[in-house]
Amino acid sequence: MKPLRDLLKHSSIYAIGQILTRMVSVLLLPLYTNCLSTADYGVVGILDTTAAILALMIGGGMVTAVTRFHFERPSEEDHDRTWWTGLTWVGFASVVVLTPLWIGRHTLVGVILPQSVANGEWLYTLTLATILVQLIGQLVDGYLRVLKWSGVFVTISLGRLLLNVSLNVWFLVGMKYGVEGLLMGNLIASFAHTLVLLGVFVCTRGPYQVSLSLAKQLLRFSAPLMATAFLAMLMHESNRYILVYLVSAGDLGVYAFAQKIGFAVNTLCLLPFASIWQVAIYDINRQKNADEVFAQIFGWFVSALGILLLGAALTVHPVLPLLTPDAFGPAVDLIAVILLSLF
Repeated sequence: MKPLRDLLKHSSIYAIGQILTRMVSVLLLPLYTNCLSTADYGVVGILDTTAAILALMIGGGMVTAVTRFHFERPSEEDHDRTWWTGLTWVGFASVVVLTPLWIGRHTLVGVILPQSVANGEWLYTLTLATILVQLIGQLVDGYLRVLKWSGVFVTISLGRLLLNVSLNVWFLVGMKYGVEGLLMGNLIASFAHTLVLLGVFVCTRGPYQVSLSLAKQLLRFSAPLMATAFLAMLMHESNRYILVYLVSAGDLGVYAFAQKIGFAVNTLCLLPFASIWQVAIYDINRQKNADEVFAQIFGWFVSALGILLLGAALTVHPVLPLLTPDAFGPAVDLIAVILLSLF
């Protein structure tokens, strides 16, 4: 059955990229945990949460909406209009939302970050700039997935990974920049990644054209997806803003580190499948036995995810202490709980 073969084939290719990414992350774990204190990890965790929430508020559901309308409109001219409209909306909405947040950064930093962070406004600025760049890149990522160019997608992603790792090592070890170096490395790598993606997009799509009526349809479709994703993100992440006032900066960093590991494992399991699933559903839905196929895949998915997360929970306890300083030791007991909650 072709949709199932495509699902397996492209998931496998995406998995290669994810596995390599996570392997590099594990190998660099001793470096990051020795260059950053537990308090630094707390700051990174809060900024990551802020970026994730803002990204969902601005562009949540838009990739899914553009994907759906791509398959509903068969002509290439319609495809051009759909993708250019989606890309224009993401860029416009990002500027409209992020600009006032940057102007009011002094007040916002005082609310979300611990008072001990001296360069909070600069760290916040780097975070907002990264959000803008990544939102545009995410839409073009979706374009490559729709075309099922998984090989191109993984190649570009691995290039970004190598650049990001090189910059992070240089800024953390060579320049001793701490959290600032980590954010600068992410911003530069994201900018280069998005620039390459935009080059592929512009060279393979038709002339620029935007439809206001289509933009309204895209927003109408994406709004419920945006709301549910935003609420899910709050459920998982918003406690960090509360913990800032309830625990020490070190304890917040330990929790943020444990959650980062848990989410990394969960992402490794989910992302290869999810990368092609949003495209495959439209092919499957055209079949007469679509409901049976969906049910079958759901059973496989839950079984595989449960086995992988359980294996990770059993493995992390003896392995993680070998890779991290003693200050991060308490995180080991939190990771299994976090993996269970994600499942």
